[in-house]
Amino acid sequence: MTLTGPNGPEGGAPLMMTISVFSEQTGLRPKTLRYYEEIGLLVPNVRAANGYRQYEDNQIESALLIHSLRQADVGIADIRRFMAGDWSEQDQLLQRWREEAEARMLSLQIARQFLQGFHPRTRHLRLVRWEKPKKIAWFPLPKEMGTSIARMFDPNNGLIDRLALSGGATIRTCYVHYEETQGRFDGKIGYEMLGDKEPLLGRTTVTKHPQTLFVAIECNPDRSAPCQPVFASIRECGFEPVGTLLRQYSAERKDRYTLLIPVMLQTPS
Repeated sequence: MTLTGPNGPEGGAPLMMTISVFSEQTGLRPKTLRYYEEIGLLVPNVRAANGYRQYEDNQIESALLIHSLRQADVGIADIRRFMAGDWSEQDQLLQRWREEAEARMLSLQIARQFLQGFHPRTRHLRLVRWEKPKKIAWFPLPKEMGTSIARMFDPNNGLIDRLALSGGATIRTCYVHYEETQGRFDGKIGYEMLGDKEPLLGRTTVTKHPQTLFVAIECNPDRSAPCQPVFASIRECGFEPVGTLLRQYSAERKDRYTLLIPVMLQTPS
């Protein structure tokens, strides 16, 4: 049943609709409309004496917008802020939603690419993604430290104790990479920095790493894994190795390290 004001729709009074009529006009199920009312997103403007909901015709646009945002996987709290916000806040929310949607699409593309190229022979490969940028303080790798994981996490190794005084570092994880200099390979050891302070040690390089996708392989410190077969397997999974390889060491695992190979999605040729 459709109700109108005393002058009808053309007389300026709002057109009133029961939930069933409003459901027909919007294409939203009564169950969905009741849910939106329950959480306070879309409340009928009028409650008749008999308790029936009565919506105004000007609520149709709001109902369709709310439902469209829900279909776009926007959260209830964000929709509530959007509906109550001014133009500036709405623009900011839209920009964030677009960025989040792009990130979800990239994640799906990565998953699709990996699964299409994955087979039992490459089960030793896995994906690791740094969701947030990291700041890492790098030092020359002391020769006496070598590949001793225990020494890497020794609080008295001359690195960690100084880092702790200059803003802190995560000492449960560290990274090692090697650079070729004049025909020899020099090692660097890095600890992720916390806070904004710079480390106190000399000969220190602080690098900022953006969000990065890696293919990760568990390795034995006493054995060197051949790179070419690994790179071939990575390419079979639809990724292209790029950038510097990192060895990730953990204080909890003294017998293994994780080889992190930065990759990007292959572009169609």
